[in-house]
Amino acid sequence: MSVKHLTSSCAVRITLILVFLAFGFYFLIWPKISVQKVAKPEITELTNVQQLPEQITPEGVVALNSENTPFILIDADNPYPENLSSPGPARLIYYTKTPSYRSAQNRVRQDRQSKPTGFLDSIKLNSQRLTGTPVEWQRLNLIFLKSPYPTAAQLISPRQLSESIKDGIDIQVIDFRPVTPGVNEVSPFPHALRWMPDQIPNNLDKLSKEKWTVLIGFDNAWTLQIATQFFQKGYLLTVVLDGGYPAWVNATDR
Repeated sequence: MSVKHLTSSCAVRITLILVFLAFGFYFLIWPKISVQKVAKPEITELTNVQQLPEQITPEGVVALNSENTPFILIDADNPYPENLSSPGPARLIYYTKTPSYRSAQNRVRQDRQSKPTGFLDSIKLNSQRLTGTPVEWQRLNLIFLKSPYPTAAQLISPRQLSESIKDGIDIQVIDFRPVTPGVNEVSPFPHALRWMPDQIPNNLDKLSKEKWTVLIGFDNAWTLQIATQFFQKGYLLTVVLDGGYPAWVNATDR
């Protein structure tokens, strides 16, 4: 056999061996590697997340800011505005702009009852409710995505007023309905003041500007006019019962 034929025969054998190895790798080894690459890791529930108190004070938020701890202040009654975006793993802090804090409390408890499957989800376990009032927040210059600071007297629903009373919120209620002996001498609102419009100027100093003031009449139009006077005098936490006393009766039957 000539050297030329020997060389050609060796080349053919080497080629066949390489082809055999390639096929073996492709059909036997590569599928296992591919399966390992696409296999999803087993998800386990996080159990070592240290929970914070459900509530946080305005001063606590100031401390977070000074410590450069990321957080977002979210209106619990309007939690997903168009410009809401999280700057990374930010703590969620809910607030309400009325005396009732129920909606913020409910959102915190929903978050904390969720089952996180990753670090970002676990942040919900530390969501909190902001205490205090817009007046306190403004005094401390808290920064919100959308300002909660009142620019005029606002409305409060019968449900929100009922929740505030049940939760023991320290509110100042002024019932403007005329007192009729034997009919409505006793107001259904705890510790309500029974004032007439002409009594307002001489009695305003009896009210605190640090507490919510709830005005109750028979409709919105007239009561909002009175509320505007309160607001202009510096009572920024003034709210009007939406629909007046008739709406309260329809909603609560009392």
